[in-house]
Amino acid sequence: MGKNLVVMPFGNGSLRSRWITDCANRNFDVVLLGYHTIVDQEILTNTCVKIFHYHSYKWWMIQDFFSQHEHYLKEYSSFFFLDDDIEVTGVQINKIFDCFNYLSVQLAQPSLTADSYMSWPVLKHKKYSGLRYVTTVELMCPLMKKPALEKLLPTFKLTKSGWGVDLLWGKLIAEFFGNWKIVVLDITQVKHGKPVGKGELYTKLDQPAKTEEDTLRINYNLQDFEIRKIRTWKNKWQGRLLSYLYLARFRA
Repeated sequence: MGKNLVVMPFGNGSLRSRWITDCANRNFDVVLLGYHTIVDQEILTNTCVKIFHYHSYKWWMIQDFFSQHEHYLKEYSSFFFLDDDIEVTGVQINKIFDCFNYLSVQLAQPSLTADSYMSWPVLKHKKYSGLRYVTTVELMCPLMKKPALEKLLPTFKLTKSGWGVDLLWGKLIAEFFGNWKIVVLDITQVKHGKPVGKGELYTKLDQPAKTEEDTLRINYNLQDFEIRKIRTWKNKWQGRLLSYLYLARFRA
């Protein structure tokens, strides 16, 4: 079975989650990409986390990281790209990876709590659901299998904010891998604790994030694209199946 990697931007105001330095109780490794100079000694001196400084935008840093450290693409098979304001536990991440790796999908994200900030309500947690097939996922906490990451990596610098890039992912995943390859995992839910479009990132942009998205939509013929549930029998039956499997296998 392949290895799992969490990659997360990290700065002075990032959540100091326990799973970052707790390597004894996780099925994944951690890479932090510093957009500030990291000075937290507990993190700097911990051998369970790898730190790289780029002082840039999330998806720009991620593209640069994989371009400069290609062995991470060869060594790992599943990747979780968390925002640094996502409230999630190490136990949850373990289960998210277990479920993601069990499924024959290429792109996913955990569902969001009812009190999370989000742009697309369809990603909000749905009770009694295991998973839902959707057209794409948001930027804040996507998971990608290695084949998807290799295909999508060139898109990461199309906008500085990232806005609109997630919409393009949905189009590309369908073109490269076919239908029913993107899901929201309702078997767990995480919280996005800060308002969309209000962070430090947005003060550094040359133009509004919405303008970047509108331009990308035009350039890639995505004017009518939205994140929505795909209405198919697979949603009902595979969602139920994953719920049962989660109860029997993933819930410890």
